[in-house]
Amino acid sequence: MKRLFSSINPSYLYRAYAIGCAIAGLFLWTSWSRSPDASEIAIFTGFAVVSTVLFPFAKLVWDELKRLILGEGFVLWMSGWAFIVTLAFRLIINVMIWAFALVIAPLGIAYLWFSNRAPEAE
Repeated sequence: MKRLFSSINPSYLYRAYAIGCAIAGLFLWTSWSRSPDASEIAIFTGFAVVSTVLFPFAKLVWDELKRLILGEGFVLWMSGWAFIVTLAFRLIINVMIWAFALVIAPLGIAYLWFSNRAPEAE
């Protein structure tokens, strides 16, 4: 576990956990206000906690794919409606990453695990 968390920039982790907590809070608030059934709330709360814990690793997969496709120094200047559309797109992407974190995060964990291995001693 230490190898996984030490290989990620702490500010990246804090930001990803803040985004994950915000998404989880929004979904939990809507589920609690919608459904009085305690079993549904317990299941969704468990799902929200697991998705939030795994969100930074799933987001890492998305960020690495973006870096692979667009490159390191890709900067896009926008104004007006393009900026609003881009923010909406980023929100939708983050919600999708959070929702599928249980499936995507193992790829991020494997990427961190194998990319930060200590070289074998000969």
